[in-house]
Amino acid sequence: MYSFEKFLNSVKEKSQLEIYDATIQEYNRLEKQLINKQKREQARQTGIDLYMKKLKGLMFFILNHHKPDSLSNYEFQLLKPLVQRFIDEKLYKPEAIKIFE
Repeated sequence: MYSFEKFLNSVKEKSQLEIYDATIQEYNRLEKQLINKQKREQARQTGIDLYMKKLKGLMFFILNHHKPDSLSNYEFQLLKPLVQRFIDEKLYKPEAIKIFE
């Protein structure tokens, strides 16, 4: 099973660039699984497609600072602690947190 929340927990202490890089690496790792037809069917049954959409949403958010359509409101709220940390580290302006209201 693929867990977006578990992935976020694994990168929560990383820098914005490291999170972006880790997300790309995870996405690419999953794409490789889809090359093999037998593995592709098994992966699809366990939710790989939805998980990959969520990873794309995270990459979109990091680059654009807008809520991606591929994340539910709950999943999007999971990003709030990251944004707050970036604000605390003076990487983002304080008003960046308003996107979560």
